[in-house]
Amino acid sequence: MIKTETIGGQAVQQDSNALFQALLEAKNQGNSWDIAHWEQYLNTINPDHMALGLDRVREVAFRLHLFEDLVNNGTYIVSVAGTNGKGSTCALIAQTMSNLDVNVGMFTSPHLKSFTERIQLNGEKIDDQLLAKCFSEVVAAQFPDAQIESLIDPQEENFAQFKDEDFEDDSSLSSDERIMAIAELNQATRAQELGAPRLMANKRPLKDEVIELTYFEIATLAAVRAFMYQRCELLVLEVGLGGRLDAVNIFYNDIAVITSIGKDHMKILGDSSTQIAHEKAGIIKPYGEVVVGKNIDEDARLEILTVAKTNDAKTYLEDFAFKVDVVAKTDCEGKSFAQSHEICYQDKAVSFALYFPYPKVPVSCVGIALNVIFKLIDALGFKNNFETLSAIEDAVANVCLPGRMQLASYQPNIYLDVAHNEPAAAHLKAHLGTYLSSKGRKVAVIAMLKDKDIEGVLATLKDSFDAFYVATLNTARGESQERLYNYLNDHVDHEKVQLYKCDTVAKAIDQAQHDCACEDTIIVMGSFVTVSEASDFLHVN
Repeated sequence: MIKTETIGGQAVQQDSNALFQALLEAKNQGNSWDIAHWEQYLNTINPDHMALGLDRVREVAFRLHLFEDLVNNGTYIVSVAGTNGKGSTCALIAQTMSNLDVNVGMFTSPHLKSFTERIQLNGEKIDDQLLAKCFSEVVAAQFPDAQIESLIDPQEENFAQFKDEDFEDDSSLSSDERIMAIAELNQATRAQELGAPRLMANKRPLKDEVIELTYFEIATLAAVRAFMYQRCELLVLEVGLGGRLDAVNIFYNDIAVITSIGKDHMKILGDSSTQIAHEKAGIIKPYGEVVVGKNIDEDARLEILTVAKTNDAKTYLEDFAFKVDVVAKTDCEGKSFAQSHEICYQDKAVSFALYFPYPKVPVSCVGIALNVIFKLIDALGFKNNFETLSAIEDAVANVCLPGRMQLASYQPNIYLDVAHNEPAAAHLKAHLGTYLSSKGRKVAVIAMLKDKDIEGVLATLKDSFDAFYVATLNTARGESQERLYNYLNDHVDHEKVQLYKCDTVAKAIDQAQHDCACEDTIIVMGSFVTVSEASDFLHVN
């Protein structure tokens, strides 16, 4: 047995022999597995189990030649960390650049229905056969005798900055390892003209060992391998948890993004905003660029700025370097909020204000995404002309993500939202008026994971709804209805707020629909698991 840790911060025991036998089976038979079989294998590993640290996943990435291929392909990378807003920010960046005919790979997590939601190529879910092939190669590379070929032939001009002599004093590196180290260095510093000798390649202490990877680590490597098969020019990578020790962070980004800092995963990342910010800021690279959202307190912002300064990275703070305002259109009486408002984007690097339609993703994500987009447009040689701005406008107007205030049913309107921590709950509370009609009651269906700040979420929302239907999540990390009900029972005004307990999310939605009038609004929230169960019940595609 081995001891490991869950995403919720609990210590659990795993059968090491069973895990290794499953790995051997995947190595020996994975070439014939379809995507459903690979998902079964990944679930055997357990998506809730984690092992922070980069040595293991970096070693397997070396064996897959990922660092070489990224450089040889001249791929730009944007890494997106933060407590909330990562997925929406990634989606808006990726779709805009895809609209400009850039070949874009996007990796996000978690998924609601299908694993392939996590890995997208130009807005489409990855092909099942390609993903299965990449899973097989990642598992093969977990063994030191892996014979895996690089995918992209080297281009000499990509090695102009760093040559073999940079490593002439390092006798521990073989010639092949030198090539990979040079590739990693070039990728790390491709965004700046100056050299970065302190970025010498990491040693490979595990190069002769069998590497056991987690669910998320396998997913990350398979995604990047797939993107290299497709010769992606831009990767938009969502950081899974934290930043500094997350698997995504083995890849040196051209632009680091930190969307927000809030108290979540505190057992792992720390119980203060400064500690959490330090972990998120771990994605900032020497001489790189970092774009920082405004939903960050002063202590956290100072920590991010300190890390950026240490790395000589250029920092762009929202409300300082750029900002977004919501403004009312004229002559829009009687229209919905989204129809009667638009956003105004201003940037110190852009000499004029730009107006875009009111977005379907949270406004708090749009300014960050737009700042990154304009940086990419400049780096990739596009001009700020009509065609470019039209591509941005189309993305702002149309990009939306499932489970982010997604309208799933009518009469009464039912919205699905994955809000699962206090900052997300506060954002939902502040923007309820955008989604609710002036008539009818506001009803919440809520179920949460036990390792989340349930009381903090409920404290934020307790005065925002006329009724709460609380449900049990019947999963390993799911919390029972009792904890949610007991808190609300002690803190709401019972003359104004009705409370109901339900055994499942489906039963809660069913009862809420039965009790509600057509003009009422139901919001289902609390976690990705909650939204997934609601989607199944409501037959949402």
